[in-house]
Amino acid sequence: MRQLLPEGLAEMAPGPHLDAALAGLDLRALAGSDLVEMLQARARQLAHEQAQLLAVMAEIGWCDPNAEPDEAARLAQLPREDEPLVSASDEIRAALAWTRNAAYREYHFAQSLLGRLPAVFTALDTGQICRSKAWLFTELCAELTEAQAQTVAERLLPHAGRLTTGELAARIKKLAMALDPEWAARRYAAAVRDRDVIGYLDEDGTATVTGRRLPAEQAAAACARIEDLAKAAKRAGHPGRIGPLRADIYIGLLDGRWTRHSRDEIITDLLTQATPPDQPTPGQPTPDDSLVGEGASANGAPTTNDDPKAGDAPEAGSDPGAARAASGDAATDAAAETDTLAEDAATAGKAGESARSCALDDRVGVELRVGLSTLLGRDRHPGEIPGWGTVTAETAFALAAAQHRAEWRYAITDSEGRLILGGITRRRPSAPAGDSGIGVRRPSTDREPIQGGIVELHIPATLLTQLAAHPETCGPWTAVVGDIATQYRTSTTDAPDDAGGTGKQDPFARFAGAVLRRHVQIRDRTCGYPGCRCSARHADLDHTLDHGRGGVTTEANSGPLCRHDHLLKHEGGWRLRQPEPGHFVWTSPLGRVYHTRPQPITTDLPDPLPRSEYLDAQPPTTHDEHEPIFYRPPPRPDPPPASVPTPPGDPDEPAPF
Repeated sequence: MRQLLPEGLAEMAPGPHLDAALAGLDLRALAGSDLVEMLQARARQLAHEQAQLLAVMAEIGWCDPNAEPDEAARLAQLPREDEPLVSASDEIRAALAWTRNAAYREYHFAQSLLGRLPAVFTALDTGQICRSKAWLFTELCAELTEAQAQTVAERLLPHAGRLTTGELAARIKKLAMALDPEWAARRYAAAVRDRDVIGYLDEDGTATVTGRRLPAEQAAAACARIEDLAKAAKRAGHPGRIGPLRADIYIGLLDGRWTRHSRDEIITDLLTQATPPDQPTPGQPTPDDSLVGEGASANGAPTTNDDPKAGDAPEAGSDPGAARAASGDAATDAAAETDTLAEDAATAGKAGESARSCALDDRVGVELRVGLSTLLGRDRHPGEIPGWGTVTAETAFALAAAQHRAEWRYAITDSEGRLILGGITRRRPSAPAGDSGIGVRRPSTDREPIQGGIVELHIPATLLTQLAAHPETCGPWTAVVGDIATQYRTSTTDAPDDAGGTGKQDPFARFAGAVLRRHVQIRDRTCGYPGCRCSARHADLDHTLDHGRGGVTTEANSGPLCRHDHLLKHEGGWRLRQPEPGHFVWTSPLGRVYHTRPQPITTDLPDPLPRSEYLDAQPPTTHDEHEPIFYRPPPRPDPPPASVPTPPGDPDEPAPF
C-alpha cells in the first residue's frame, strides 16, 4: 500500500522536525515522484548536519588548551599557523581516526566558512546549498580579499542552489576576475612564467607527457588543431576510436615524424597506419558515439535529425538536397559556413602545398565569447573559451586579435542580459587591434592570424545605440559597430516571425539552415537539459516536437541537446516541451517536472574592487634547470598548504576537446 508523504515536506526546513518526518517513512511504500521529493529533503537535512559538524570543528579551535577539562574556556583569538604543536586539527584527527591531511583540510574548511564566509555557512546550514558548493566558495575565494569574497557570496548565493557545481565554479571565477582584473592578470602572468613540459611512466608501464601552466589561448588552439585533424581523419574513413586517434596525432606532432607535412599528408599517413579498433563489449555503447564530446554529430556540427543516432544522414526517400541543407543556407551565409565534410573526403589522399603555407593554414581557431566593451577598452571584464572556462580580459583580447579570419558573431542583449538579436558581421577592426582597447598587441606579422574559430561579441542594446550615435569613440572598431547597428535597425522592420534574426528558414524543411542553427546556439548557450553544460555548438539541434510527428523547423521548436540527453528524450522515457523559445520543460519517467531557460548572455558584473597593494610575483617554481623532462610532479606536502585544498574535479565539466 502506498504511503503518503507528510504535508509540507518540500518546504520543511532542515532540523529536528524534518529529521523526525523522514524517519517514519517506508521507502518501498513511496511512489517514484514521492521518492524524488524525499531525496531533496534528505539532501537538505544532510547539508544541515554537515554544517553542524563543521561548526563543532571550528569551535574546537577556539577552546583554550590550558583550561581544565571541565572548564568551558575560550581563546581571545585563534593561534597562529606557525605556532608549533598548536593545532585543533590534531585533536580532530585523533577523535575521528582521520589522517592528518583530512583533519587539517576539514578544520580549515570549517574556519573559512564560519570566520570568513558566514553567509555561505548559513546557506549550508539551512539546506540551500550542498557541501560541495560551500567548498567551492571557500576554495575559489581563498585568494580574494575579505571584501571581494563577501561580494561574490552576496551575488551568487541566491542562485547557487539551482546551479551545478560546474556552473557555480564558472560564475565564481568570472566574478573574481571582474572584481580584481589586475590580480587576475598578475596571477596568470606568474603562472605562465612557470610553464613546463613533464613526462613520466604510469603504473601500467605507459607514459604521460603533458604541458602545464600554458597560455590559455595557445593551449586551446593546440587542442583545436588536434581535434580538427582527428575529425578529418574520421571523416576520411579512419576506423580507430577518437581518443587513441587524438593521442596518435598528439605524439606525431611532437616527435617530428610530420615535420614539413601538410594537413592532407598527415591524414593520409594516419589512414595508412590505421588498425581496426578494439571491438566493444556487446550491449555497451561505442566510445565514438560523439567525436568531440557529448552531442557532436558526425561532421562536428549540430544536427537537426530527431533520431540522435542518425547523425546528419537524411531519411530514406527524402530530398537528395536535404543533407546539403543541413550545412546551412549558402545564399545567406556562404562566408561564414563551409561544408568541410565533402572537402575533407575529397582531399584526404592528395599531396599538400609548401611546408610554409601548410604551417600557416594549420593554425586552427577556437571559440571565444567576450564583451565588445572589453575589446574597446571600456572595461576589463573576463571572456570565456567554451569548454575551457573564464579567461582574463588580456587573454580574450589577444585571442580575438589573432582570429580575424574566424566567424565573428554578435549577440545584442537587453537590460537583463538576454538575447534580442544574434547574427554575424563580416567587418573587422580597421587597424591592428592592439592599437586600441586594453593594450594587448596583435600577434607579430611573421605569422598569419589563426583560421577558423568563432568570436562572439556581446553588446547591450543601450551600449550599441550609444556607440552608433558617436562613432568617433569607436576608433578602429567603427566599421564593426556600424555594421551591427545597421543589422539591428533592419531587424526591427522584419516580419514578426523573424524578429529574432532566424533568417528565411523554411519551417517545413527537414534540416535547419545556418542562420537558425546559429541563433539557437547563441540563445541557449548549452544543452537544454537541466544543469548540462555541453556547448550548444557541439550538440544536436533537436526538433522539440519531432519532425516526423509534424514538428516544424522554427526557433520555437528547436533546441540543442547533447547526445546523451537527446537519447534520454527518445529512448529514456523523458518527455520534452518548449512552451516558449528557449524554455524547455522536461518530465521525467517518475513524473517530476524540471524547467530550463536560457542563461543570460551577459551578467551584471561588479565594478573592480582591487586590493590595496600587491605582493611581488613569486619566482618560478619549476624543477631544477638541469633536471630532465622525465619528471613526475611531487606529491602534495603533508600537511597541505594553509589555503583550503583543491577539491576533486567536477565530473560534469565538459572536456576541452
